[in-house]
Amino acid sequence: MHEHPADGTYLMVKQNNPVLDVDACVSKMLSGLGGFCFEINFSFCWLLRSLGYTVRMAEGSVMTPGGPVPGHCVLLVDGVDPSGTLLVDPGIGDFSRVAVPLALKTSGGEAVDELGDKYSLKSEDTPTPWCSRFNTVLMKARVSGMMGNPTSEPLGVPDMPVEATPPMPKYVFSDSDDLAFDSPEFQAGLGAVLTVMPENFFSQKKFSVVATDKGFKYIGASYIKEKEAGVQTRKEEFTAEAAFRKYLADDFGIELK
Repeated sequence: MHEHPADGTYLMVKQNNPVLDVDACVSKMLSGLGGFCFEINFSFCWLLRSLGYTVRMAEGSVMTPGGPVPGHCVLLVDGVDPSGTLLVDPGIGDFSRVAVPLALKTSGGEAVDELGDKYSLKSEDTPTPWCSRFNTVLMKARVSGMMGNPTSEPLGVPDMPVEATPPMPKYVFSDSDDLAFDSPEFQAGLGAVLTVMPENFFSQKKFSVVATDKGFKYIGASYIKEKEAGVQTRKEEFTAEAAFRKYLADDFGIELK
């Protein structure tokens, strides 16, 4: 998340579209590019398995005001932590900076990252049309509220006071999943992300975001911005496509052809 940006420029510039091929994903990461959650998490799964770890992959749907949106994947790492399985997710643009023990779902505890944000898990026991196969919700309490959330930028959230927020749903997943790279679930999820429609901001806005030690760096179609603890420390605006590409190369290491 510090070295490989969560990158949504692919649909807008028709380059480096994500695929469900682990070799292609790893090659893309090794070339220094960023990627979508599938590409980053597929690559990290490959790395962990190559190092001898037992890793399962699970489908996820990201929570929004309108309900969960399909098109995410997470990693479940077994045999590392004495408490059991760990939820690991370096690929989400709203960065998960700490491994979350699945045992928290029953213990009621929290995992705290270096920024002070707190993660917890709760059971999803009520089947719904959009959540029938998921049994777990990842919750996140933010020290800096929405102003510390990178997804506030592509979603166009207006500036507001930096205030801590209570635990809110981040995404849903099934802790029993063990999906293959080319599983039907991932095919459907990636298909949803690649669908061009107004409701899918991946198809409407070009952006890239990378984690920093105290916050994040974000680039959109007309500006680049940095925040620390929810407070803006840099913003530079531009209009030319050439300027966008130069910032993308200089600040994110992504060079478009």
